[in-house]
Amino acid sequence: MYASRNNSSERFFVSNNALAGSPTWTNLTGSLPIASTPKDIEIDPTDPTHLFIALGNDIYESTNSGSSWTNFSGTLPNIPLNTIVIDKDSSIDAMYVGMDVGVYYRDNTMSDWTSFYTGLANIEITELEIHYNNVECKSTLYAGTYGQGLWKSDLKDPGTLAPKACFYANTTNGCVGNTFVFTDNSDFTPTSWSWSISPATFVYVNSTNANSQNPQVQFTAAGNYTIALTATNGFGNDIKTNPAYIQVSSGGASTAFNDNFESYALCGTASDCGTTVCAIGGMWSNLTNGSEDNIDWRIDENGTPSTGTGPALDYNPGTTTGNYAFIEASVCSIQTAILESQCLLLDQEYDFIFAYHMFGTNTGSLHVDIFTNGGWTEDVIPSINGDQGNQWIVSTTDLSTYLGQTIKLRIRGITGNGFASDIAIDDLKLTPQNPLSTDTFDNNNFTTVFENNNGINITSSDEIEEIIVFDLLSRKIYENQKVGSKYLLINKINKSYQPLLIKIKLKNGEELSKKIIY
Repeated sequence: MYASRNNSSERFFVSNNALAGSPTWTNLTGSLPIASTPKDIEIDPTDPTHLFIALGNDIYESTNSGSSWTNFSGTLPNIPLNTIVIDKDSSIDAMYVGMDVGVYYRDNTMSDWTSFYTGLANIEITELEIHYNNVECKSTLYAGTYGQGLWKSDLKDPGTLAPKACFYANTTNGCVGNTFVFTDNSDFTPTSWSWSISPATFVYVNSTNANSQNPQVQFTAAGNYTIALTATNGFGNDIKTNPAYIQVSSGGASTAFNDNFESYALCGTASDCGTTVCAIGGMWSNLTNGSEDNIDWRIDENGTPSTGTGPALDYNPGTTTGNYAFIEASVCSIQTAILESQCLLLDQEYDFIFAYHMFGTNTGSLHVDIFTNGGWTEDVIPSINGDQGNQWIVSTTDLSTYLGQTIKLRIRGITGNGFASDIAIDDLKLTPQNPLSTDTFDNNNFTTVFENNNGINITSSDEIEEIIVFDLLSRKIYENQKVGSKYLLINKINKSYQPLLIKIKLKNGEELSKKIIY
């Protein structure tokens, strides 16, 4: 360990046992090249005897633990040099210095320094640090200044190195049929890319492929997927592999979604914020406290512990012994609880319906979010805020625009600033907007669908204007927007004995749906 201090005779020290109970220090002040106090010390990450110091207007190098020094300044400007940082991950010993004006760069392929401050104001740099991002790569150089804020930059690309491959996804958890977007984040400017995904139950979508820089992928089966990227430029290539990086779930039947919490065990009601963990089964689950949210929704009955907040009865069946889920707000202000569904296949047009109880002078807010195509959309209905009275209220969210897609839902509850903010929910369900629409057509229209070896036959008493067919993965596999007839034979879909959803629009404006196995 090396240390410096502002003392005329004791400016620079070294210790070889700094972690001992009584470390010993050697005074190396006499070996300093000039009579000044080092402003910064930077040690070679691979060799503790090799170090640099910022001294006056110069940078000095030692290869023998500070016993002797060589001026390493080259043609740096003759102004105060304040800070040094070495890139520990660099294969060419890249380093940066910050001066009273600007930042400069040098590596072991160079005989002198080069400026590195394009876009940086002419300000005094007092500290340089590198943030190493081992997840998304693209490590960042941060520059602290004297009264002019904090600045940041990508690390310098010397233009002579093979890429360092790296990537990230817009989400690592999703549903069959969702679109996952992979973003290349490799260092040192790759010029070509090759992606490998295992197992092979996936398709590239939106005109991307295995050689796209940022491909988009839909997975056709549930499971864990390993993703690998080979990034290449004129100086070589590098491979980054993330095992079991993507977790994909299949879409559950929407008809099995309804849940009023009656089958679950009660959870604790202690005023301990995120310490109490509540396991909820079925189609819903609490997220992890401390990382994905702050607190859990807790299963309870017969009123929450605090007076003046929370329900006395549940919504369904409406008794003191009926269960509901609530968030305990005592000693837990402005904390978020997220209840998230499994993947759900919307095989027809649904409303998401649930009851909520928001009573108390400190009541916070309630939010409904939806996950589709690889990302969350927050507040698909306006957020519900503040005291809504001592009553259960029913919320309805129209999901018809997501017909044929595999989605997730989540309910976010946020406590208010005080104990009187126990928010409760109950009787969560998906209700078909037209229960007949996916099982049979309105007989008044005399519209029929039947399938045989020739294809799918559709007949109606009124002229058919448009037909769209979706597969189980929400993909549009057939579309005809100009039918112009009362009869249509669809013979361009391969028979695979899988569920299909057929959407039909008649000339009279009526819209119909039908599920078949074909």
